Amino acid sequence: MERKATRIILLAVVVAAAGGPGAFGGQLDPTAFNSLGAAALGAGSYTIDTTAAGGPTLSGDGMTFKGVLSGGVAVFDFDSLSVASGATIRATQGFGTLPIALLSRSSEVIAGFVSVSAFAHQMGSGAALLSDHGTGGNIGAYSTGPGSYLDATSGGGGGGGGAAGGSGGTVTFSDSSQVPGGSGEAAIENLATSLQGGGLGAPGGFGSISISGGGGGGAIELGAVLGLIISGEVDAIGGDAFTAGSGGGGGGGIYIHAAEVSLSGTLDVQGGAGGSGTNFPNYSYYAGGGGGGGGEVLIQAGSSGLDLSGGQVILSGGGGGPGFTARASDDGARGADGLLITTATPVPEPPSLLLSCVALASWATLAWKSECRIKIREGSPT
Repeated sequence: MERKATRIILLAVVVAAAGGPGAFGGQLDPTAFNSLGAAALGAGSYTIDTTAAGGPTLSGDGMTFKGVLSGGVAVFDFDSLSVASGATIRATQGFGTLPIALLSRSSEVIAGFVSVSAFAHQMGSGAALLSDHGTGGNIGAYSTGPGSYLDATSGGGGGGGGAAGGSGGTVTFSDSSQVPGGSGEAAIENLATSLQGGGLGAPGGFGSISISGGGGGGAIELGAVLGLIISGEVDAIGGDAFTAGSGGGGGGGIYIHAAEVSLSGTLDVQGGAGGSGTNFPNYSYYAGGGGGGGGEVLIQAGSSGLDLSGGQVILSGGGGGPGFTARASDDGARGADGLLITTATPVPEPPSLLLSCVALASWATLAWKSECRIKIREGSPT
């Protein structure tokens, strides 16, 4: 009876790429960091903490990946990365959090939900520094007379993103005198040079009291050597104003690069809404705050490797907050819509294979999984 034997031969895999982080036109190079292995994140909740002691972490479902810091960015580099439908990844919020990069040495698939968004006054991970914000609303003048208010406050300006924030509403008194609203912040994002999110919405002016605006949306980079598919959702949304008359936060930044990019899901960098005007009877009233500017989405793919036909990119500026009175001048202005930039750019070359085999038997099969293997079935020994 003839006997068969099976032998597995592992082959070397060499990535044909050069340069360190920041190579390839500002992109972080997935081959320049130590790999965390292959990651397949199933349905469930995951958290990215960029300020964890000992370095940034991505944790959930009983696993923890420890990233590295590079140029002020929390980097997680994998052999391959998949985020399943039903998986939710959220970055921690607040001042001092950092931009995030999820990189793959081969392919990357985002079928779930990934968020670096702000929430109310809490900044998204990687949002602009506290000093980058819309101008605060001016303090209202003293008013007397029947039914008048002791003072009134104009609205705070919206934070900037890929576009400018809206100005705050203007207070108009019965004698037609006015107190102009704070101006919105100018556009501050340029993902081609710096991975940074949106700016903080400004407070409405009220003496020395700081009325908090919305936090700026965060910043995230998704990069792969081969293909990058997004059928889920990636968000970097600016926060809505926290209190009356304050500006909304600017939308954040999403930077995507791969040899081939396919979007059938959603990218959302909309600005936060300005705070509504309100009144405190016999005391004061606020005009509406300006909306945050929409953020920026930058997508760089190899030649003929970009397909956005089945997806949506939300760039809307945040709506201005309505004023307390019926005067249109009391309303905060809407933030400007953000930017979508797509370019063809050099990307790291796909992995090349070095095959070294001696005499093969009658047939062989080659299969690509997480590594390259040749399986040889040999005839019975003589």
